[in-house]
Order: sequence, then structure tokens, then C-alpha cells
Amino acid sequence: QFSIMNSKFFGSVLILALVAASAFAQNPYTPPTPDPSEAGKINQIWSGIQDLMNQAHAKGNPWLRMAHAKQHGCVRALIQTLPNLPSYAAQGLFNPATQNKTHVAFVRFSNGIARGFTAGFKANESDAIPDTRGFAIKIFGVNGQKILPGFQNAETLDMTFITTRSQFVDHIDGAVGFFGAVHDGLLKESAWLATHPHFAFRFAKLAINGGGVTNMLSQTYWSQSPHQHGSTAAKYMVSPCKNAFKYESADLSSLHDKNFLRTNLLNSLSKAPACFTLSAQFYVDDKTTPIEDATVDWPTPFVDLANIVIPTQTFGTAGQEDFCRW
Repeated sequence: QFSIMNSKFFGSVLILALVAASAFAQNPYTPPTPDPSEAGKINQIWSGIQDLMNQAHAKGNPWLRMAHAKQHGCVRALIQTLPNLPSYAAQGLFNPATQNKTHVAFVRFSNGIARGFTAGFKANESDAIPDTRGFAIKIFGVNGQKILPGFQNAETLDMTFITTRSQFVDHIDGAVGFFGAVHDGLLKESAWLATHPHFAFRFAKLAINGGGVTNMLSQTYWSQSPHQHGSTAAKYMVSPCKNAFKYESADLSSLHDKNFLRTNLLNSLSKAPACFTLSAQFYVDDKTTPIEDATVDWPTPFVDLANIVIPTQTFGTAGQEDFCRW
């Protein structure tokens, strides 16, 4: 009797597990027809960003990118696609039929703070200031035609991640309003956030989630926005490998060094390699996994796609730093 009840119990568990899995099965995604005004709004944001950078440079300041200007390190890495991926995951970079299983890459670690987002910004702000942290990858030897105009035949692929899971702006009009206020100065930016508290709360989360970081090699990073992945869409995550070397937090005595994140990165990679797993969660439907609202955290499970191996190394040559800085 116990055996029969046991069988019924485990059978029920199995059925429930299969139902749950089917609820999160990836589905094809068909992009909607773009709003005709969207391209103009994107150009409006970009023009404002360009103008801010040019204004700063005209005053004798170094020319810096608008965000993630402070670079902790530009390090060599290998992207190793995992074997036996399900067909819906084995797409693009991760398709063993069209791509190499291992790609050479560079990883750039950074702080998110930038001129225009804070008063008195300097190129070398202290790492103790709460801020979002960045993890960007440039991957080489990627076959196939790309969709970016002017770069269709490029053999590189860029992926960017930060320490916050979702975006703080939920639609293009909100982005136009926010970046327009940023362009007009700190007072206008503060006033805009005060009148848009839902944006302000999510904007504050960027700094909160990246605050307290003492070693860039022990963090988890997210793509925030969904990307096309074969016939479907996916959000990506980079997290320390399960069996990777565990990097210790910095000694508190080192926190007086305003560049302690770079110092810790140099020290850590001089002693041991680092490993991250690149994973994806896939689109199900517009309600569960919305594409047009990147403030929503998708509930779908992550599928591991590749390992990012950062070998033991020293870094910091002028050429290597400049390659990633721009």
C-alpha cells in the first residue's frame, strides 16, 4: 500500500513539474510593427547625449562616454559554448553548426556613473560611491550576417550587462523625458524624477544594487532588455560559475583607495582565473515575458549557454586599456 501511495505521490509531482515546465516553454516571438515615431525619439535621445559629451569636451574635460566612463579593467577571456544545448537555445553565437565552440573575447568592467547623472562628476570618482556596475563583452570570430546597419559583415559581437536585473525606464516616452531632463542639468533632472516617482525608485535601485560591491568577479550581471535569439527572444545573465574559485571581498583597509575595484581585480586575476556562466531565459508570451516593458523581471527559468573563462593575467597596458575605453 505504501508503495502504491508513493507511486501516486511521485506521479502527481511529476505531472505538476511537467505542467510547470510547459508553462515556461519558449515560444516564437514576432516583433510588432515599430511605431513610426520611435526612430525620431531614439535620435532625440542620442542627440542630447552627444551634445552633453561635446559640451564637456569643449570646456577642456577629457572626452568620456556618457555612461560607464570609469573602467576597472579590460581583460582577456574565452567564451566556451556548452554542449548539448536544446535547439531553441543553440542559436546565433551558440549554434555549434555555424560557430566555433570557443571564441576569444575581452571583458570590460566599469562603474555606471557618468557626467550629467550626478553633480561634480569626475573621471575618477571613488568606487565607494553606490553605483551600478558594468560587465561588457566583445566577442571575436563570430560568423554570420549581423543586423546592425553598417556592421552586417563584422566578425565581432558585443553584449552588455549591469548589476540590476531590469530597466528603470518602461517606455520610449519615459526615456525621452528622462534624458531630456538630464541634458538640461541636475536641477531639471531632479525635478523630473520628483514628478515621476516610479522612475525615481527604479533609478535609485541601480545604485543600491551595485552598492557594497568590493570585487567585480563575485557579482551577477543582467542584460536587462530582451534580445532576439533565433526565432524567439531572451534575456541574459552572467553569474559566477558554480564551482569557480570564490573571490574574497576586499579587506576593509583597502577601501580608502578610490580605485579599489580595479586594485582588487588586478590582485585577484594575478592569483587565480575567474569563471562566469552565461545563461538565458526565454520569451513565453506578452503577459508573462513582455518585450516592450523592460522594467518587468521575467519569471522564466534560466538555461546555461556558455562559460566565460577569464585566465590568470596581468592587465593595464595603454593599448589594452584604450581598446576597451572607447
